[in-house]
Order: sequence, then structure tokens, then C-alpha cells
Amino acid sequence: MAPPSQTMRPEPPGDPTARWLAVPLLLAVAAYWRVLGGELVFDDLPQLAGNAAVRDLPAALRDFLPALLSGRRPVTVLTFALNHAVTGLAPWALHATNVAIHLGVTALAFAFVRAMLRLAGAAHPTGLAVAAAGAFALHPLQSQAVSYLVQRAEALAAGAYLATLLLLLEAERRGPGRRGAAAYLGALATFLVGLGAKATLVTLPLAWLLAAFAVPTAAARARLATWPRRLLLLAPFAALVAAFAQRTVGRMEGATDAGFSVPGLAPLQYFLTQWQVLLTYLRLLVWPAGQSVDWAFPTARSLADPAVVMSGLALLALLAAAASLLSFGRRWPDGDPDRAAARLAAFGVGWFFVLLSATSSVVPRQDVLVEHRLYLASLGVFLALAVGAERLLAHQDLPEPRRAVAAALLTGAVWLGLAAALHRRNAVWESGLALWGDAVSKAPHKARARLGLGNALLARGDHEGAIAQYREALSWLKADAAVAEGPLQQNLGTALVRAGRPVEGLGPLRRATELMPGSVDAAVGLAVAALAAGDLDLAELEAARTLLLSPDHPLAMRVLLLADAERDRRAKQGPDGDPAARPGP
Repeated sequence: MAPPSQTMRPEPPGDPTARWLAVPLLLAVAAYWRVLGGELVFDDLPQLAGNAAVRDLPAALRDFLPALLSGRRPVTVLTFALNHAVTGLAPWALHATNVAIHLGVTALAFAFVRAMLRLAGAAHPTGLAVAAAGAFALHPLQSQAVSYLVQRAEALAAGAYLATLLLLLEAERRGPGRRGAAAYLGALATFLVGLGAKATLVTLPLAWLLAAFAVPTAAARARLATWPRRLLLLAPFAALVAAFAQRTVGRMEGATDAGFSVPGLAPLQYFLTQWQVLLTYLRLLVWPAGQSVDWAFPTARSLADPAVVMSGLALLALLAAAASLLSFGRRWPDGDPDRAAARLAAFGVGWFFVLLSATSSVVPRQDVLVEHRLYLASLGVFLALAVGAERLLAHQDLPEPRRAVAAALLTGAVWLGLAAALHRRNAVWESGLALWGDAVSKAPHKARARLGLGNALLARGDHEGAIAQYREALSWLKADAAVAEGPLQQNLGTALVRAGRPVEGLGPLRRATELMPGSVDAAVGLAVAALAAGDLDLAELEAARTLLLSPDHPLAMRVLLLADAERDRRAKQGPDGDPAARPGP
């Protein structure tokens, strides 16, 4: 490492330090290997197994443009449809694709961070980029965007985000010539692809402006676009963002999971809650303990809440520190590595806030804290920590070879620690039972966690265990708006029927049909339970109602046939006959 007062010289082309990126990539493969045989869990089941578009590649291709224009995620759906066309819904293939995408995003993260470091005139840009990208590849918080199959959308959008920024940088460098125009058109293309994966890219214009203002040296700024030209280049991106945001907000109208119709969560209340959430995100990046797929995070009551006040002050202090670093970093001498590190650290903090602004603003989400939202935002924190650690070592009174060894040992220790934590965290993604068992242990009063655990137990034939979890979920239902009572009552009734207690199952299933009068599954479930309980009138009534909702439903027709056969048997047997076993479908 160079002395802190020395102006940094450019790295030689083809710096072999970049080869060390293979180490965290291989560690990531080892850590994610255990999930290759993992089950479909949580939203994987309805969004993959229950999604007709995923099972029909031609239909996914035909619907691509309309879905993109309406603000949906056709790029993500198309990748799953391609998976299905080749290997069906084999979990190993789906997981392997997610891991491959994550490795590709890591490579793009390395390229982007190195580009920022070089623009800033930082010390050892390739080595620092390898360190930051390695942390990005291995941090256990990334597991939710990689091991949770439907969150492929997060990783795809992140890859498109970084590719777009790199292409915009190239367009600025090349100027208005043919190569510059090609890079710019490529950036527009990757931006559209990213929007088709997930709406994360709506923050990209702001991120690019932040990078252009905070990072480059004066010499680097002279090689880039002027501010008027840069704003002109970004105008089409801003227009696309506005159009996409309008369609997305329109789709949210009346939704209960996101938007301004989320029950019990006003925009101001959500915004104040996010102050505490952002600090929790930062804590998890530094010390990833207590991870969960379903956080029971308390919502803020008002601005007078002491926790809200303290969180707001902490965030203001962090932003003030970043502003001070930026002010220091923009002073002369322009080539001082300390000032370069200060600008980069400020940029990293700003990146974190910009990337999370879409989900931590005034537009409520039912889930106030979700780990996969940190996927790309984390890169800014890793960059800030990397340049900070490098400057601390640079100021130690050590010979250059010893500083290099210390940096390598520190980086290796961080990578190994993160890889071990990632491997351990991935254990919960191997099965629904492990995932929801972990969630219940972290939030025993969360109805959705109890529901998920009950479903996992029911799938394994543990009917009594499932019944216990469903009843626990019902007891905490009012405190968890993420769970609707109807499906929960239906699952409880189904578990009771499968446990050989159909009479007990009639009550929950009746309640389910009241709450969900248009549900085919609830109606046919009640018909099956009534048949098993010997209530032939109710069985025939619900089977007939099922057929009205879904003509030719095979199970409903079977219930009618069995009920008719049971009536004949009872008529032949007479009132004093020996009762036979009750029929079942």
C-alpha cells in the first residue's frame, strides 16, 4: 500500500489481483451447494408450481411486451419458463440457475466497484474491488435473494442495474461517437430488462447522479460528460421511471400487501418505521444474527416514540458524517488517497440510502422489513468498509510487504467467516419445515410463521402437529395482517379431516366457505369433510356448489357418486342394520 500522502499511480493493465475473485466465488458455490436439492417454499409454490405462465414458454414470450408495459415482471417469469422448458420444476435446476445469476451479479459488482475506485483515484482499486465483491458474494443476508427461488427477481434486477451503470459510464467516456451511442443504447436496453425483472431500477438515475457528483477526481471528471449532457442522457431513463412508477402504483390500488391500501399502515407510520428498519439493516450487514424469512418488526406509533426519535437522530448523524467525508474528499490535493477514500465512503453510504429509497419511503409495504431488499444496497456498505479498512492499514507504521500480508489475512478471515455463516444460514432453505421452524423460533407470535410451519408439517403427514400450529396461528391472527382467516380455517379443517376427525373439521371448513364464497378448494374441502362425517346432505350441497364454480371438478363428482352410493347402502340396510364404515373420497 502506498503512503497516505502519495498520489496513486494507475494500476498495470491485467492486474493479477483480479484472479483472487475466484476464491469468494468458489466459497459461494460451496455455501450454496446444500440448497441445490431444497424444496419449493413459501411463495415458490403459488408463483412457480401454481403459475400457468411458468409452465408455458410460448405464452410467456407472447405476454412479454404487454406485461412489461403494465409494470409486471416478465423477465423473471421468462427465466422460470425457460427453466421449466428444459428441466421442469426440478429444484436443483432452479437453485443452480439462481446461484449462477448471483455469481454473475458478483462479477458485475466487482467491475462496477473497481470502476468507481479508479474514477476516485483510490489506492489498490482492483484489490479493494475484489474484497468488496467477495463480501457481496458471501454475506448470509444475500441468501434470501439466492436460495429463495422467486427472489431471483432481485438478483436479475441487480445485474441489470450494475450493467446499466457500467454502460452509462462507457457512454460518457466514449462521447457522442459510434461507440458512445452503442454503449448508451445498450444501457437503455439493460435498463428495460431490469425493469422487467423488478422495479428496483427506478432509483438508477439518482444513483448515477450521486456517483458522478461524489466519486471522480477532477481529472476523471474532465474525461466524462458535462453536467448538461449528462442530464440530457438521463432524461429518457427518468421518463421511463416515471411511466413505470405510475403503472406500478396503479396496479397497487386496492392491494393489501403494498401501496396506500395496506390495512393499518398509514404512509407516515410506515416511513417512521423505516427509520428503525434502516438501522436494523445496517446492524445485520455488520453482524448478521437473528435472520428470519418472516420478521415480527414493530411499527412506529408516532414521531414522539422514543425509538423513532433515536433512530432518526442516528440516521441524521450517519448522513452528516457522509456529507463531511464528501466535503473533505472534494478538497485539494485531488489525488490524495485519503480524500479518494473519503469520497468513496460517502458514496457507499449514499448508495445504501438511494437503493433502499424505493422500499423505505412513504409507500407502505405489508412486510416492513425484508432481507432480500438489501441485496444490491449492501454493496455500498461493503465498499465503504473496504476503503476504510485499507486507509487504516495504510496509516499503520508497517513496511509495505507486511501491510499487504495483513490486508490479505484480514480479507481472507472476513471471507471465511461470511462463508461459514452463509453455509449455516442456508440450512433453513433446504426445506419448508426448516424455514418455518426457524421463523417460529424467532417470532412465535407471528401467525404467518405458524401457518407456514403448519403447512410444512401437513405436507409431511404430521396432522396433529399441523393442527396445533394452525390453532396457534388463529390465536395470533389479529396481530398479523399478512394472514387471511379463510385459508387458515381451510387448512385447519383439512388437517382435521386427514387426522380422522372430520366432524371437528366441519366447523373450520364452514367458516372458510363463509369467508371465501368463491373458493373452489374450500367448497370441495367441506364436501369431503361432510361425506367423511356422514352428513350426506351437506356433502351433496357443497359438491354441487363446487361444480357450479368449477364444472367437471373430478373430486366434487366423486363426492356425489359416493354420497349416492352411501344413500343406497343405507336404504338397503334399513334402520336397524349394522352401520358400515363411513365412505371417503
